[in-house]
Amino acid sequence: AVVSTQSTGNYLISPPSEPDLPNIAAVAASYTNTEKETTVKAEFIIEDVQKGKDDGYYYCVVIHNGITHDDHVIDPFSIARALLIIADPCEGQCVGDRYVGCEANYDDGSFKCKDKPCYEGRCGEYEICVVEGDSDRCSCEYDCPLRPDPSSYICTDTCEFFFSECLMKEQICKDGIKRAVDPNVVDPLGSCLSPTYTEATEDYMTHKVKPGVEVLLDSGVKVLGSPPANIIWLGSAGIGDAPTVVAEGELEYVAVAESSTTFYTAAVFQCKKEWVVMHEIQPVGDTPVNPELPDGLDKFASCSI
Repeated sequence: AVVSTQSTGNYLISPPSEPDLPNIAAVAASYTNTEKETTVKAEFIIEDVQKGKDDGYYYCVVIHNGITHDDHVIDPFSIARALLIIADPCEGQCVGDRYVGCEANYDDGSFKCKDKPCYEGRCGEYEICVVEGDSDRCSCEYDCPLRPDPSSYICTDTCEFFFSECLMKEQICKDGIKRAVDPNVVDPLGSCLSPTYTEATEDYMTHKVKPGVEVLLDSGVKVLGSPPANIIWLGSAGIGDAPTVVAEGELEYVAVAESSTTFYTAAVFQCKKEWVVMHEIQPVGDTPVNPELPDGLDKFASCSI
């Protein structure tokens, strides 16, 4: 429908109709305007807009038949259009148990979901969610008993003692280091001990001996601790060669020097911790300890020219 809003020839066409250009041209031809320029301001206000009824394109038609500009006759009419989209930014959004509402911004079409206080997954695995009015916060303050029963004492797989599992979880929350209760420790208070290492032990030692000589290699561990540390000895003929297990559970290992350089590694594992000591055995000289003479050659014979 064509709706006249001003006698000067300003028209508005509302949806769903589109401009009837021949009809508009005929209307424009019937107008005579002797002014050079005419400014028209028109507003088209729709109250209580409804989706599916008021949305669509709105056309503004301005008739200016007979108007010239810089001695040139301009078109008899001009058309501009605007698209009206009626939509709720929150429609279909913020659904699920996590949310309690949705806030729409009709200026830019955005929306913001309003979370339910302490919704599932709000805090980390070991964090505690605390409700404070309409908001919440994540905390690592556990309400653990100050004097737990001795039966609650635990030793962790990181060789740490805690008075209770509650205190262990509180510490995990604070420092982020994963821990678990070690079920193999019978007496956590008296047995949750880390290995004791020899103070003078270095992590890489070189031994220069003659081939065939026995070398006592030290793992660097004096006391295995509780739960006991596991020691694995690995041997290889070179740095790039794949090592093989030569012994297990020994604080020391006796190796025999070869005619070429060999490597031995003591790997100590306990409570997610690892201690590694490498030994390099370098042969001194090329002559074996007990050289054997070729068959048929007397050991007192000499060669002369």
